[in-house]
Amino acid sequence: MFNRKRRPGQADSGAESGSAGEHDRRFKRDIYEEQGVKHYLLLDPQAMQIQWLQLSHGGSYVEIEPEFEIQFSICDDCTVTIDRQAVFR
Repeated sequence: MFNRKRRPGQADSGAESGSAGEHDRRFKRDIYEEQGVKHYLLLDPQAMQIQWLQLSHGGSYVEIEPEFEIQFSICDDCTVTIDRQAVFR
């Protein structure tokens, strides 16, 4: 059983890649959303795609479609930047 209450120090971001596919897209997404994980990236190396989900103020994920790069903060002084075109080179 999962403890679905957010705890201090819990991850603000998650990323998944590989063959887990449908498990990640449904089960883990629901868990991360309930836990309040702010950013969730699903990488599909075969399709060379990245799906970026960001937690809305209402507490549910919305898909973000950046043009060239994905950028978000994970703490006050740490920003993650991902060049979408460079990821699968």
